Amino acid sequence: MRRIGVVVATVSMLVAPVSAAIGAVPSQRAERTWMVDGVARSVAVVRRSVWVTGAFDALLKPNGSSGRAVPGVAAFHRRTGVPTVSPPGLGSSPVVYDTSLGPDGVLYLAGDFTYGSGANLVGVNPTSGAIVRGFSTPKLWSVLATSDRIYAGGRRLEAYRTDGSQDAGFAPLVLQVDDSLRDHIASEQVRDLLLHGGDVIAVGKFDFINGQPQKVAVRVDPLSGQPREWTLEGIRQESAAFGLAGKLRGDRLFVAVGGSDFTAAYAAPGGRLVWKTDTSGSSQALSIFDRSSLIVGGHFEWVARRGGQQCGDNAHPNPQCFHQPRLVAMRLATGRVIRSWTPRICCDYNGVWGLATGRRSLHVAGVFTQAGGRTQRGYARFA
Repeated sequence: MRRIGVVVATVSMLVAPVSAAIGAVPSQRAERTWMVDGVARSVAVVRRSVWVTGAFDALLKPNGSSGRAVPGVAAFHRRTGVPTVSPPGLGSSPVVYDTSLGPDGVLYLAGDFTYGSGANLVGVNPTSGAIVRGFSTPKLWSVLATSDRIYAGGRRLEAYRTDGSQDAGFAPLVLQVDDSLRDHIASEQVRDLLLHGGDVIAVGKFDFINGQPQKVAVRVDPLSGQPREWTLEGIRQESAAFGLAGKLRGDRLFVAVGGSDFTAAYAAPGGRLVWKTDTSGSSQALSIFDRSSLIVGGHFEWVARRGGQQCGDNAHPNPQCFHQPRLVAMRLATGRVIRSWTPRICCDYNGVWGLATGRRSLHVAGVFTQAGGRTQRGYARFA
């Protein structure tokens, strides 16, 4: 899902305020690029490279023929799209869910994999692909690198030092899901990690944190691991909502939500709801494309025309909503759909899992075979 990790607490205060202007969008036609032969779970722009991670075995050339083996991790040149860095070896059938670039230039990969004596979290040199830091953690879905700690999100939230040791002063955040709220089993997961005002914000699948009611996102003291008294407005405890991705712009927190299926904006300091846009399936990934537009990916097919409108589910949609499968642009200030952009992501239910914005480009990762009028598998780039 991934964004590049925020490196210092003050970054959020330096970003320009959200604009109310009509949002700019990328081209609707995908560029002809290299791809991957399986599921891509995250994408990140790191210097001159675009890193795509997930559950795949090999590269696919722009014509669809097989390329070299790159289990779980691939890197392409940001401008030319040609494979660049030789990715690290992460054992047999690795799955890499998330990445975060630390302020020291180390790129951290998190997921379900092994390497040497390490497991599930590793630091690599993004220029060479060489492993430079080792860890041994439980299975992870998210990672956030700061100057002195690596926050690792799995079925709990833990903190590690850059030397690979666990931070004993950070009390792990214990997640709990109430299975009675949904018609399917949902495992506890920290799905995204952000830094705001010095605190860590964990977005994920949980109904309780450390035994106390909490939904979608939780704000945590970065040193002790103690949850703050902070909630997102309008999400009742009996709701099926769970968080899948988050994005910050200044003091505005954007959240992609499954279970109850919507994208919403909140005032990050107090959790006040700013706007909410319903979707017919989960919103799973977010990227801010410019000063006024938000790109949202997921496995939805319909998106609300206005606040308060409900779109049903993919099997029983409200046809009064916009038909915008799996990838949509919204205005940052209002959540209104930008109807001029229809990139046509097709043809798998799971859709888009990861988004990243580079210089004048949008990078998309997920489970799809077509994007923007081209045959694209797992990865697509829109200029």
